[in-house]
Amino acid sequence: MGLFSKVKSKKHQKPSEEQVAKKEKRKDERQARERFHELVANDPDELPVLHREDIINKRGVFSKLNDAALLKIQSKFGMLFQSAALFDSLNVYENVTFGLRRLTKMSEAVIKRRADEVLKMVSMPGTELLAVSSLSGGMKKRVALARALATSPKYLLYDEPTTGLDPILAESINKLVRKLNKETRITSVVVTHDMHSAFMVSDRIAFLLDGVIKEIGTGDEIKNTKLKSLRNFINAGDNGDGIDGETI
Repeated sequence: MGLFSKVKSKKHQKPSEEQVAKKEKRKDERQARERFHELVANDPDELPVLHREDIINKRGVFSKLNDAALLKIQSKFGMLFQSAALFDSLNVYENVTFGLRRLTKMSEAVIKRRADEVLKMVSMPGTELLAVSSLSGGMKKRVALARALATSPKYLLYDEPTTGLDPILAESINKLVRKLNKETRITSVVVTHDMHSAFMVSDRIAFLLDGVIKEIGTGDEIKNTKLKSLRNFINAGDNGDGIDGETI
């Protein structure tokens, strides 16, 4: 009888403020995910704004989307991989048009016209029939960038665009990134360890250390930072302190 009374009293104990807060947070996260999925289902052509909690807690915001809705979102992003990631078995034209064939219903004539346009944008006209194996490192980057641009993405992601290139080629890629950003007005996100590249191509810079963004600002604000780890990173560890960070 005493044991029953003890359990009963615990069952009806008032939740603590912390428990209530956790319950409300889970409820808010669930409602945010539901709103996201509802927006995508109703209008997959529009990419909803992700709530910060959805991203931080990795609650599988995209995991419940069907293939069609997920593909609609993926089609809004272009990606320049660090190693270019071209298909060796395909020529330049086939690489550039790969996404167009998968994501659109364009006719062959329209696909060819778009391929010509983006190859001209990256200063690679007339290279359609070249094999990937015949391209230099800089040429591969340009072809990969043309492929990323071909689908007219809203967002363009660059992964270490100057890695593996000599200083002259790296500078040409930096200028190309900046030129395309101005001409296309695509939102570009560049991940790089190359501070010269970061300052040259960016409007704003974020410093990422141990998975946490430590500082965000314009190029001048970043150069004048008071954050020691960021100063070390910019100065390439002149004082002997090596910092493994990334700028975005």
